[in-house]
Order: sequence, then structure tokens, then C-alpha cells
Amino acid sequence: MKYLSYFKNNMTNYIFHIVFGIFFVIAMYISSFKYLMFHTIIELLIIVISFSIMIMTLNMHKNSKNDYFIFLGITYGFVACIELLHTLSYRGMNIIDIGNTSNIPTQLRIVVRYLESISILMSFKYIKKKINVSKVFISYAVITALCILSIFKFRIFPNCFIEGYGLTPFKIISEYIIIVILAVCLFISYDEYNINFLSNKYYSYFIIFSIGSELAFTIYRDVYGVINGTGHVLKFISFYILYSILLKDVMSGHVYRITDN
Repeated sequence: MKYLSYFKNNMTNYIFHIVFGIFFVIAMYISSFKYLMFHTIIELLIIVISFSIMIMTLNMHKNSKNDYFIFLGITYGFVACIELLHTLSYRGMNIIDIGNTSNIPTQLRIVVRYLESISILMSFKYIKKKINVSKVFISYAVITALCILSIFKFRIFPNCFIEGYGLTPFKIISEYIIIVILAVCLFISYDEYNINFLSNKYYSYFIIFSIGSELAFTIYRDVYGVINGTGHVLKFISFYILYSILLKDVMSGHVYRITDN
């Protein structure tokens, strides 16, 4: 009876894991014969989630007691913009004319992951500090524009993928740097702050799945391959977990509560 009671009390968690398990299997199956369709669907879901995070947090910013999620919300709005460019420029989409190369979408992917991981690290300072929304928004708009111009216009961003060779050393090293940044974020969330939403185990899952995604992106050789597909699925799961944390805590009124030391 004790185990039955435990199962009932944690049924939501079990359903959550089962649904994502089924989703993962289906997504991997589709990617094996319709990779471009799989990639487009995954990326569009990530873009929708990212914009939803931005809209949700910006609508709540006037009533916030700390601006951690406000900062992340702005970040994920610009993440969505770059993700959209990455999706439209993916080899085979034939929407943005980049030629028969996977370098540009791979460059965009590195830009967006640097932007996301560094922003997560920077966001901790806004737990107990007010944010200037306009200043942060303009700063991210300028940074995003410069990164895009460095890839499409000036062509000065380092190569990330060379046809017939695979991932460049810059791309691989960048992935490991991003993993280290995310690991530091995970450590900070446990060690430095005694804050309700950061102590939530699902916040840890958000970073852990993000790290898993980066690991997959360090070893793939084929942009249409299973390992690359696995990285995209793990990335989607990490985004969805962050969205779920935010939505759940906003609905319960706890998203901005700080536990004093």
C-alpha cells in the first residue's frame, strides 16, 4: 500500500517521463527517414517555447520581486530569432540562399548556444537586482544583429562545419566551453543561492538536458544523422522543462519568491 500511495502522489511525474520517452522514440524514428521534417518540427517547437517564455515573463515584470526570469525571458526571445534563422537556413530547406553548405546553420547554432549559456550564467545577478528592461533588450538586439551580420554579411565568424571534413576545432572547443558554462550554472544553483525555484529538481534537469544536448553536438559527423537528431531532442526537452517550471510557478504565484538566508 505504501508503494501504491507513493505512485499516486507522483503520478504526474511518471506521466511526464513516459510522455517524453514516447516522444523521444517517435522523434528518433521520424529522423531516421525524414530528417529535414523532424528538424523543422523540433526547431519550430523550440522557437514557440522560447517566444512563450519571453511573452510570459515580460507580461509579469511589473509585479516581480526579482528579475531572474525577466532577464531569461528577454534572452530566449532573441534565442528564438536566431533559432528561426538556423531553421530556415538548414541545408535542404532552400528558403535562405546559402548554397549547399551546413556551415552557416552550424555557426548560427553555436551563436545561439553561446548566447543562451552565457545569459543563464549572467541571470543569477538579477535574483536580487532590478533589471532595466529597455537597456537589456537593446543590448541583446545589438549583440544579436552583430552576430548575424558577422555570419551573413561580413563572413568573419569562424567556420564550424566543413563539407567532407566535419566539425571544425572551433566548433568542438566551443561546445565544451558551453558545457563548462552550463556546469557552472548548475553548481551555482545548488551552492550559492537558497532560492525556491532554483532548488526545484526540474531546474537541474533543465541544465542537465542542455548539457546532454551539447555533448551530442560535439561528436556528430552528419548533419542529418541520429546523433545530431538526439542533440535536438535533448535541446527541446531542456527548453520545455524551463517553460514548465516558469508556467507552474507563475500559476502558483511562487516564481518570484526568494527564501532569505
